[in-house]
Amino acid sequence: MKKKQILIFDTEIIGKDKPVFLVCAKNLKTKETFSFWEHKRGHMRHLEAMLNNPCYTWVGFNSMRFDAPLLAAAIHGHDAANIKIIATKIVEEKLMPWEAYDFAQCEALKFDQIDLFDVAPGVQISLKTYAGRMCYPSMVDLPFHHDKDLTLKEQRVLETYCFNDLGVTEALWNLLKDETNLRAELSAEQGVDLRSKSDAQIAEAILKKAAGISGKQRMPSFVEYRAPEFIVTKNPELADLITQIECENFKINYANGSPVLPEWLADWTFSINDGSYQVGIGGLHSTHDTRFYVEASEEYLISDFDVGSYYPSIMLACGYAPKLGPGKGELFMEAYREIFDRRMEAKKGATKLKQEIREIEELLKNA
Repeated sequence: MKKKQILIFDTEIIGKDKPVFLVCAKNLKTKETFSFWEHKRGHMRHLEAMLNNPCYTWVGFNSMRFDAPLLAAAIHGHDAANIKIIATKIVEEKLMPWEAYDFAQCEALKFDQIDLFDVAPGVQISLKTYAGRMCYPSMVDLPFHHDKDLTLKEQRVLETYCFNDLGVTEALWNLLKDETNLRAELSAEQGVDLRSKSDAQIAEAILKKAAGISGKQRMPSFVEYRAPEFIVTKNPELADLITQIECENFKINYANGSPVLPEWLADWTFSINDGSYQVGIGGLHSTHDTRFYVEASEEYLISDFDVGSYYPSIMLACGYAPKLGPGKGELFMEAYREIFDRRMEAKKGATKLKQEIREIEELLKNA
């Protein structure tokens, strides 16, 4: 099969009364560059033809969350004014891709796309930050306020800025060659597109496939907490706190799926020996040592203990499993435990991700 050509791409939307929408792309094989303006005749038709060309793979940065919905809006006939509204909605409300498509009232485009945002090693790191870390020769901020209406000369400046960002994305693509090649191989083996996923997302996708989890799961309006049997305390204040927590219905934040900490719990502090603490959604937070330090000496030893896979260990010890239907919860826990055990072995032996996933897959097949 003929190898696809890589097109690095990015979009810009700027202006208030007369906004403009720009798509820039670069063919890494031919070095040819493209500029598509929504307001110029024939540009969007040419762009659509290239997006539909099976010979191309389009590579962007945060493109699935931002650029792709804007491309879909433009191809489906939205003008730059509407595209600006969609872009603002995505940024201000942190819309997920499917929410952005719903808001734009258009379907996602079916073009071959790789998004480097989650493949790259940082967490929620901007492209500008990667430019600095890679010592890229030119790191440029957007030269205009996003609401500025541009003159023709300023539009050419915007185009130059966009192509500089393409250069950074190209450098990041070259830096991540091993990671992207590995994901392409795993995608072919698993029958699932893993090319734009982080290591954790790859494991999640394979786990979902192993447990037969598909589609969106219904989000509850609240959750409850029941302390596991091994949680035992002689501290009456702490025992009372556990009882009250078990009586609480924790509302769900539908924006991120996380439980909401009730006000009474956020204001509650309690003592353990000489320390004072608060309860948060993620665990205990000390309130006594904001300016506390100690110095090791011949008589005083400072120790730091790191628990391997702390939260997965809690999940397995407590038997927490999602409600997936008859038998699926048990299958999920079996698959999760296999991944956990292999992951711990991998940490000790520095096992490669590819070998690790193949071993997990073989175990799941024989389960």
